[in-house]
Amino acid sequence: MRPLLRILMIPVCLLLQTAPAPRFFPIPENMQYEFPGVTLSDSDASALEKAFAADLSKQDWCEKKAPLAEFPSAPISLGKLGHGVLVKGNADCLCGATGQCEMFVYVREKNGYRTVAESFGWAFGIVDSKSDVPDLAFASSGGGGLMNLILQNYNGRKYVDKLCEMLVSEEGFPKTPDDWFNPKVVKVRPCENFDQHSK
Repeated sequence: MRPLLRILMIPVCLLLQTAPAPRFFPIPENMQYEFPGVTLSDSDASALEKAFAADLSKQDWCEKKAPLAEFPSAPISLGKLGHGVLVKGNADCLCGATGQCEMFVYVREKNGYRTVAESFGWAFGIVDSKSDVPDLAFASSGGGGLMNLILQNYNGRKYVDKLCEMLVSEEGFPKTPDDWFNPKVVKVRPCENFDQHSK
């Protein structure tokens, strides 16, 4: 039996040796969870309203489809793509019971605003990608002292999910939102069942 057992174990050992190791990325130092709003010209505000309305029309979990002015927003710098705008869902539309919300990122182009990123969560950050366009990170609650951090990369057309890591609080829940992004307070683990998008 022992020779047979050794033969059967060979494929298992080869599989373990060839399995890729989990990939991690540094927790961004600039994670932002406050949305101060943006100041736009009348023409830019109208163009952004049109782009957001198009995205909003694709959503089916809004109790009330309000105008853009009622949604939290923040400016975001995207390298060669220029200065963009991030729009986050509100309590009546695009948000779950725990405060996790849909987020859309727009950039201004000649014919209007274009949606370049979409994710779900409560905080976002910019990550140096060593290219002309930075990566983006989005944080969403995993419940029970867990936080998921998704890294998105620009593929020339839009941002797509690239990596995912799970932040685990060391001693209960962090005392402040900033603690979630402090490597001294949380441990980093690989995400489970992460589906990397390549479209």
